[in-house]
Amino acid sequence: MRNRTVNKILTLISVLILAMTVLGCSRVSLKPGVHITNAYHYYPDGMRCHCMVVAGLMDDDPYLDAHDFRIEDSNGTTCTLVFKIGNSNDLYCVDNYPLSNLDY
Repeated sequence: MRNRTVNKILTLISVLILAMTVLGCSRVSLKPGVHITNAYHYYPDGMRCHCMVVAGLMDDDPYLDAHDFRIEDSNGTTCTLVFKIGNSNDLYCVDNYPLSNLDY
């Protein structure tokens, strides 16, 4: 019974976070000291390319220059995090990203 209540609360929190993000009521950012090191290409229709972008392969920077974050979906403790990298307008994503790593 307790697990069911906890799951309902986590689901409600996830829905609220997702609604706030979609409606523009909240900005999503990484918590201080948290970085993204790899991501997949993301397309507006939800497709993901199997090509992974990994920090440090093309230059010496160990982290991706990720910005303009948004939560695509959430299941209570994790989400699909969509963002841009560097000066590119292309979208990238990380699946099963912990919500605990985000400020919103």
